[in-house]
Amino acid sequence: MSVTDFDLATWRRGRTLPEPSLLSRPFWDGLAEGRLMVQRCAECDQHVFRPEEACIRCLSTELDWVPSSGTGVVYAHSVVHRAPHPDVVVPFVVACVEVDSAWHLMTNVVGCAPEDVYGGMPVRLRVERVDDLHLPLFEPDWDRR
Repeated sequence: MSVTDFDLATWRRGRTLPEPSLLSRPFWDGLAEGRLMVQRCAECDQHVFRPEEACIRCLSTELDWVPSSGTGVVYAHSVVHRAPHPDVVVPFVVACVEVDSAWHLMTNVVGCAPEDVYGGMPVRLRVERVDDLHLPLFEPDWDRR
């Protein structure tokens, strides 16, 4: 297997999956359809992620779910070398991705060697189904280098 291959079964081992809530359901439903959704305030246009009841800037409760482009850049990252669980395969990359130049999402960068990930690296959404959930991972977007 090359470093650009991604083995979901290996990635999944030892990991606990998130549990969608009523508030976050549109986010998870969007991923099931291959779209990355984010809340945006109708009053001040602020993107809000993680899902909230009110805007984090102006406190308006007028939040709409809007589609994201699914592209971004690695804002910050860490290569994990010490497994948090005996079944988790290391190394892997945990990253904060700045999406649409507007909001941040904690995720994993896959599809390249961990040592090739860098701050400012262009990435794009990669949705992977795990059990009954679709997860937002990101992979290098070599076309936007």
